[in-house]
Amino acid sequence: MKKILLVILLSPGLFLSNTLTEAAEYKEPTKVAQRPTEDFFFPGLKDTDKVVRLENGTFIYGEATVGEFGLRKNLLTIVNSETDPNSITVETAKKILETEKPEDSNKISPRGITSSFNYVGLRHGGHAEGHFSRSAGWNSLNTVYQSTANGPYLRYYSGYDSAMVGTAQQALRTFSGGYAGNFLSANSYQYFSGINTMYTYYGSANVQWQAYQIINI
Repeated sequence: MKKILLVILLSPGLFLSNTLTEAAEYKEPTKVAQRPTEDFFFPGLKDTDKVVRLENGTFIYGEATVGEFGLRKNLLTIVNSETDPNSITVETAKKILETEKPEDSNKISPRGITSSFNYVGLRHGGHAEGHFSRSAGWNSLNTVYQSTANGPYLRYYSGYDSAMVGTAQQALRTFSGGYAGNFLSANSYQYFSGINTMYTYYGSANVQWQAYQIINI
């Protein structure tokens, strides 16, 4: 698979919109009932469904456009889990995630650590699946997501714990000391328009990984 290029989303003149109002305040993450982490991965997909993994660790189901955003469109690459020779089953992907679980760590993630993001445009039926870093402090996906077919909305899901959804600028503003974006409750679904990322906070690293799913449905 071609290398996924990083894109700086804070370049002059580049504006990302989010039609939903920013949350007035951020609630502390709320854990759901203790269940195996695997229960929260790939909701709605069968173990026999095919997914393909991007270089940043995200699993894609269906078709997506990945690469550099807003600069040179000819560098975008189409990924399709049904035709990609590197596709694997969801069952195999779950086993991979299980083996990647890190040991407990007291490492703290500094605010503002994420300054550049990949881009993934999901076509109708496309999924993006994965997990957040398990270090304490603020953790963010290093990718922004956009619907490229079937309307402007994507459905976001946060498994095991709550999260925030917002533009790259809102994520960076949160890391800099304030709270910006929209609150997404644990183990729930919510629709957002625009080009967004997900980010969350852990008071300590001694908890399970947090799963996420972003889908164009």
